[in-house]
Amino acid sequence: MVLALTTQSGVAGQRSETIATSGEPFPMVAADVVATGTLTALARLNANNNSQQVVATGSVFLTLTNWTETQDNANAFDPVTGLFTAPADGTYQVSACIVATSGTAAFNLAILVNNVAKLQPGVNAGGICLVSGGVQMAKNDVLRVGMTQFSGGNITLFFNGAATGENYLTIAQQP
Repeated sequence: MVLALTTQSGVAGQRSETIATSGEPFPMVAADVVATGTLTALARLNANNNSQQVVATGSVFLTLTNWTETQDNANAFDPVTGLFTAPADGTYQVSACIVATSGTAAFNLAILVNNVAKLQPGVNAGGICLVSGGVQMAKNDVLRVGMTQFSGGNITLFFNGAATGENYLTIAQQP
C-alpha cells in the first residue's frame, strides 16, 4: 500500500494534521512540520571586568579591556581588546555597568558602534554608571564600551574580590 501525504505549511515544532490518501479512505494522521535551512543561534554575550583598569583623567571613550567571558555563544567578543563584532545584521540589546573605586569619580559610559556613540547616559558623579538599550548593527560592525573620565585624577575600575565582580557587559541579539 502506497500513501501520499498532503501537507500544509506550518512552523517548525508544531504538529500539522494531514490526510493520507491512496485511492482508499484513511483516517487523519498527525505529522511533524520539519524545518529546512540552517538554524543559527542568536548571539549572546555575558562578561565581567575585574581588571582594575586605570582610566586617566581626560580620557574620552577609552575602550574598557581585559574582560572575562562567562558566555559568548557566537565567539563574537574579544575579551582582551573589549571588541564585539556583530555576527549578523540586527538589533542588539546592550547593557554595561561600571563601578569606579572612587565614589565621587565623575565619568560616563558610552556604547560605541564603529567608534560612534550610540548609547550614552548623563554624567555620573556617584561612582556607578549604567548604560542600556538597543542598537542596530550590520554584520561585522564593531561595538565597544567606552569610558570618559574627567574627575581630576585617575580612577580604577572597582573589584570586590568576587569572581563576578561589579562591572559587567551583556549583549543579546534580538530575534
